[in-house]
Amino acid sequence: KLACYPNAKVLMCYGCMKEVNQYDNIKAVYEYFKDNNQVFIKEFEGDCLGVSGHPSEQCHTEMAQILKQEIIKIMNW
Repeated sequence: KLACYPNAKVLMCYGCMKEVNQYDNIKAVYEYFKDNNQVFIKEFEGDCLGVSGHPSEQCHTEMAQILKQEIIKIMNW
């Protein structure tokens, strides 16, 4: 359980900056917590066309729409 907020849901998002050196760590954390049905994971494919390897504005817009749908699904809205 998430001690301070036992009913909270956590959505882990990664990949928007193509941070490949973090993928294994993020997936390991998810694997550890996934059985409590409150932790979810979403991989994005960033375009790195923004400043310093960050996603472009268009990529942020696209990820926001995907994230919105993922939250609706997780929350059963």
